[in-house]
Amino acid sequence: MLRSTSLVAGLLLLATCGCRATDCVRPPAPSEPIVVLDPSPEDLDLPSLVGLSDAGLLSLKVLAEATHFTGDRVGEGGSAPVQVEAWRILAREPDAAHAFRYLARGCGGSSPGKLFGLCGLWLKDRVAFLDEFAALKEDCGDATVPTFFGCLLGETPVADLLPAIEDGTFPRMFLGAR
Repeated sequence: MLRSTSLVAGLLLLATCGCRATDCVRPPAPSEPIVVLDPSPEDLDLPSLVGLSDAGLLSLKVLAEATHFTGDRVGEGGSAPVQVEAWRILAREPDAAHAFRYLARGCGGSSPGKLFGLCGLWLKDRVAFLDEFAALKEDCGDATVPTFFGCLLGETPVADLLPAIEDGTFPRMFLGAR
């Protein structure tokens, strides 16, 4: 009985993510060995962020180095990706607005990191959000970014993601408030 209940639950999960088990794609394996990230502020090259906790610094680093902009649930099991968990940790930091602005400006590196930063600014500092949103829309609107939503990996135009950031869809999703 337990096995059939698990099977039904799995099928329901696949049905709600809009894909079949054969459609699900796992993220590519890292090309380099996994290393433990050292959350030292010197690596971030922004002394004003030293007020972040170690967890906040590590979360900032995870988001700055994000390889994909993701939904809140990905893969066959519908798990929360590490980027979303890092975003949630960073959102609880007292200096979260400053850290999210750092990400949105691309100071930390990746294009997905910019989008995660923009989502955080929507939540923490609407005035800064409007400034960074306009700049990102102008600078990156025609670009694409690697994405991972549900069971699908792909490339999505930044312009297609911006409306869902602007109206709060992604930030609320990351908070767990769909």
